[in-house]
Amino acid sequence: MKNNTDIVISPEFKKLLDLHEELKEELTKLITDRDTLVHTVKTSLEMDYQLKIGGKQYELFLIRTESLRLKRKMEMLQAVLNRQGSCSLQEIDEQLDKEFAEWQKQAEEIYRQVKKAEYFAELPKLSVKESAELKKLYRQLAKKLHPDVNPDEWDEKKNFWLRIKEAYQNGDLQEMKTLALLANDFQEQDPEISTMDKLRDGCNDLKKRVQELINQIAHVKSQFPFDIEEQLQDEEWVDKQKEEIDIQITEWQKTKSLYEEKVEELICQINPPQLH
Repeated sequence: MKNNTDIVISPEFKKLLDLHEELKEELTKLITDRDTLVHTVKTSLEMDYQLKIGGKQYELFLIRTESLRLKRKMEMLQAVLNRQGSCSLQEIDEQLDKEFAEWQKQAEEIYRQVKKAEYFAELPKLSVKESAELKKLYRQLAKKLHPDVNPDEWDEKKNFWLRIKEAYQNGDLQEMKTLALLANDFQEQDPEISTMDKLRDGCNDLKKRVQELINQIAHVKSQFPFDIEEQLQDEEWVDKQKEEIDIQITEWQKTKSLYEEKVEELICQINPPQLH
């Protein structure tokens, strides 16, 4: 005899339930693909770029900044000479420090990126099998804990999810395994039977998020360093980039020498050496 408490689900409602689950699966997959793209593939490409070209770019940035600073110093000295005044070289240098403070920050950031690439290049790498396992665990945990997939349960899972995200970004497989075991403490709740309208709204919301992620992934792939991914594997292209940078470095070195000579001349004119 049929239990009176049994709930009969209409075919249309069942179809929506299945669609909702499929969309959650797709959303989880896209979240994993996006985060892999941003935190693994992109990072690897950036490191590769820094190792192959970044050092040369840092050298170019330094010589260009030094040259422009000398040019500015030359202009300041020339202004003093034009008004037939005297000046303190220390005051001029202090003013230049202020004007070029942002350039100094940029130089430090470029240097940091190059050194970071060199550091990570020496770290042990996950094998293909380990990388696949890390991604699989992340996808499983994303379905259970990611805020986009489980918005109603986000507050209680927030801190735990942040640990998962950090472990994935760091490529820490052992930590991810541990977190996967601990995640079993989060009991999966049986979905409540919702109204047709609420379920339909849920599907529409998931579709929207899926499309947003597709757009995000496409945008990321259109930006640096993905726009030169193939070229980075081409040794001739890399060598050509370095040669072009070397040409610029040589030109800026010549310019710097001219500015240095002019600065010395102006200093001598403003503060001529005393004869004894």
